Amino acid sequence: MDRLKIFISSTMTDLQAERQAVEQAIAELRLEAVRAETLGSQPVSSRRACLEMARQCDIYLGIYGARYGWVPPGDQVSVTEMEFQEARKQGKDILVYVKDVPKREEAQVEFLRRVEDFDEGLFRRPYFTTPEQLAEWVKEDIAALVSRRYREGEGERHETTVRQLSELKKQLYRLIERKTKLGLNAPPGLIRKIESLKQDIRSLEEQKREI
Repeated sequence: MDRLKIFISSTMTDLQAERQAVEQAIAELRLEAVRAETLGSQPVSSRRACLEMARQCDIYLGIYGARYGWVPPGDQVSVTEMEFQEARKQGKDILVYVKDVPKREEAQVEFLRRVEDFDEGLFRRPYFTTPEQLAEWVKEDIAALVSRRYREGEGERHETTVRQLSELKKQLYRLIERKTKLGLNAPPGLIRKIESLKQDIRSLEEQKREI
């Protein structure tokens, strides 16, 4: 099974220590960290490569400090915000961490205002102060997120099994009703179908108990 991919998005030069600490934390969880500086050469544009990382990840992890980051010519937002917007557009799970710094660029203040908006933004932890603190929080939050997604998946599996059982039991009832009407004239194929449905129902009920 492929490991979950966590995309680390941030400005680079000012947050290298944090990016490395988070990559190590992700590795300790036996998951795969994805970040631009370790991606290698690609036969696509830099814009496409950045957006593809946001599209293909399972979890987007944003680390935001003082700098807003580079805004490509002709664009209105930085590459970091571009990646964030793409992750939201794709419906990715998003975890955001903000560094405690004495001063931020005005554009970064505005970006964080959008990220942290009470109704439209994302809930986050308090500002982190060290790479070590950030790494511990990331490990805790990713583990909790993966666990929650697993439980939700188990719930969906249970609901699917219940629906399948309901449908099979309806089919079985109709076939038994038909067999009863036919009595001794019931064809062998009908009887075999009834027995096959009973076996399928027993198997699904066992699965239901295990979920």
